[in-house]
Amino acid sequence: MVAALRLVCGGSASASRALRTRHPADLGPGQGTSAVLSPVGHLDPDRPSILAGHHMLEEARTACRQLTHNTVRADRPLNTAIRQIVAAGSRGLVQDRLLNLVTAAEALFLQRTRSPRSTPTGRKAAPMAQEAARQLAGDRILDSPDAAHISQLMRDAYRWRNAEVHGDEPATGPMHDLAGAVTDLPALATDLERLVRRAAVKALAEAGR
Repeated sequence: MVAALRLVCGGSASASRALRTRHPADLGPGQGTSAVLSPVGHLDPDRPSILAGHHMLEEARTACRQLTHNTVRADRPLNTAIRQIVAAGSRGLVQDRLLNLVTAAEALFLQRTRSPRSTPTGRKAAPMAQEAARQLAGDRILDSPDAAHISQLMRDAYRWRNAEVHGDEPATGPMHDLAGAVTDLPALATDLERLVRRAAVKALAEAGR
């Protein structure tokens, strides 16, 4: 359910921790109530998951069912993407969130589609950006972004990710959002999350038929 909520709603929906108690007479010295850590990361109060309306509730229920299908479980790139999106929801730092989201984008737009993994010069950004634009240009859930704007956002995110992963100086140059406007790193991460969540929901529907 947490994975479904994070895919459909975004944000940082989390599971509560299970509490176990026993009667005091059954406890030895030093024993008491215990908490079981959830495998899902903590909630970020600045990024709540908002389940708005009946349509979104039904979409979350559908995603929850689809996640149990054998064809979905066998789809390794899709599972990688979903795991990275769920992990991104728990990240307090935008830099860490972007690392997870770009990994999810690679799984969805390169590995899963069997697109060319890189250009002749070894760069992945171009084929990944092209495939993202092919899948999501004009998508109404994303407010009908242009293919060029999707491609630019993907290239900006990948450029920043490479610098961060390799410990290089921060990537220079402007960053762009899904509307094509110049923006900052947190806004880039927000739109990248919307992009990969939408692609993952569509892939989940396809695999879970």
